[in-house]
Amino acid sequence: MYKLEEILSKLQIKSLNEFQKQVLNVFLNSNKNVLLIAPTGIGKTTIAEIIMLMSQNKSVYISPLRALSYQVYNELSAIEPVRLATGDVYIDDQEEVDERIIMTTYEKMDSMIRRNYEWLNQVSTIFLDELHNMRDQKRSEAIELVLQWALEKQKRIITASATVGEIEKIADWLNAEIIRADKRPVPLFEYVKYGNKLINKEGKVIELKKDLIEYILDKGKNILIFENTRKRAESEYDRLRTIYGNKVILFHGGLSREEREEALQKIVKGEAKIVVSTTALGQGVNLPIYCVLLKEMELPQIENGRFVGWRRLTINEYKQIAGRAGRPRFDKEGIAIIEAKSEYQAKLFTNYLKDNYESIRSYLTPFKFILVHLSRNETETENELLNAIKYTYTLRNVNIRDIKLTLDKMSDLEIITEYITNNEKYYSLLPFGRALSYSYLDLEDAEYYRAVLKMKDFDIIHIIANSPKVIEVSRNADVEGILRDWIHGKELKELTKYGTNITEKDVRNIIDASTWQSYSFYAILKALNHKETNNALFVWLEIESGVPKNALNLVRLKGIGRKLALFLYQHGYSTKKEICNDIQNVISVMEKDDEMKKQTWRIKELCKSKK
Repeated sequence: MYKLEEILSKLQIKSLNEFQKQVLNVFLNSNKNVLLIAPTGIGKTTIAEIIMLMSQNKSVYISPLRALSYQVYNELSAIEPVRLATGDVYIDDQEEVDERIIMTTYEKMDSMIRRNYEWLNQVSTIFLDELHNMRDQKRSEAIELVLQWALEKQKRIITASATVGEIEKIADWLNAEIIRADKRPVPLFEYVKYGNKLINKEGKVIELKKDLIEYILDKGKNILIFENTRKRAESEYDRLRTIYGNKVILFHGGLSREEREEALQKIVKGEAKIVVSTTALGQGVNLPIYCVLLKEMELPQIENGRFVGWRRLTINEYKQIAGRAGRPRFDKEGIAIIEAKSEYQAKLFTNYLKDNYESIRSYLTPFKFILVHLSRNETETENELLNAIKYTYTLRNVNIRDIKLTLDKMSDLEIITEYITNNEKYYSLLPFGRALSYSYLDLEDAEYYRAVLKMKDFDIIHIIANSPKVIEVSRNADVEGILRDWIHGKELKELTKYGTNITEKDVRNIIDASTWQSYSFYAILKALNHKETNNALFVWLEIESGVPKNALNLVRLKGIGRKLALFLYQHGYSTKKEICNDIQNVISVMEKDDEMKKQTWRIKELCKSKK
């Protein structure tokens, strides 16, 4: 635990603003939960860092993005050891946590709670950032489950948002005091651009006498350009690169972690003056950006893994993206601009400049809540279970009859069992149910895999390829063909032949979903001590690694990636011992291949290691 003066010095902060002082005062002098409603740039993340450093017990910072958690991790890990827990949700990898401060994402925190790790009892405070993401169907369930757990376990909750409506209703649910700041410390000027005109929300027009990008660069500032698809972002990047050269960088979710980190560092250091991005930079990450330009106001709408059309950005989504402009310590103002392609669009888009925020909602179902809650608590009485539901946002007013119907359904599927002791009804999670919970599966998945388990024999890859979540992203492709060729070394571009108009990204989505589902199926079989458990384990590892069973040892060696592992396997090597005992011949074979000869240093490094 550190004193405030020491923390400010370590974080290189001269003083707190009034909003931050108010939050700290409530935190230190009361036991209240806190709901922070404040614009981007006022220092919500900074006050979270201060509170975590001042707390005696464990604290968890929960954000929507790995990048945001990683940014906070970088700042705090310079002061003391910090745990960064942002891996795949279905992997059990955080059982031992000695660090006092934990950085994670909504889904990973939910995953850790489901496993009911012992160290969670030591957590006294959680800081959940960007609460407005509870409107997102893909994120809301995890957010609500985390907050329900915190309320039930009486953890101290601080949650924050710049763009959420119905705050009194949320505060009532969280039993929280609202601390609100309406004014940004760095003013944000918002415009719609049509031609060479900038139009503000009052209709006032400013005429640009030069190209917008030239205008921004002449001021010595930088600009972040948002495109709505990766393809458009790449096209715009290529166009601008021919004009501005190395001043332009590209940022999107398809980059590796190292590439994203390198791009972020270039922005921070001022080396990148023009950043072209998708919505991957639309939330949370604190970067010195002066101007944000939104080239498109529609996002692709995906249903069951298929593109079904376009939807317009919500006001909250726009506000989050616009809020990236003008950051404290970097600028005295920020500019956000929406580009219109017609006079009609120009009039329509001015509505985005007004301060209207949408309310949150959640998609939590009785099935998922019961599954997760029993996963945390093993066994519950009916009264305890019904009482726990009162801490949810979505289900606290649901009809008890709906809960009991769900319990009956779960009992029929052998997910839970019920029994009566001393005139009280109890519910317990069965091994099948625990595997479902740990694997992030839902009722549709439960019904599918329960039907599979009734089969006498089955082909595991066929089962995975036809699972509901894989079909959702399949785009009608031949998934079995993709998986079998992927395991035997084919590259993504070669696998696009298994579908009509599918891209490498579509193939990657299919492989990612199949990795998740193959692990889940393995976990189910293991929980039930099924005869196919060992085969399912190897199928999961093969899909995850993209190599056949006999090459798995190779791909797990330090410095040996998929391509090199496949090359070595195809030339008769399957263990480190075999490689190092024949190192000269291995290097000789590699040097005959144009791509592999650049990797011979990896073999030399591998064989230096005694492990």
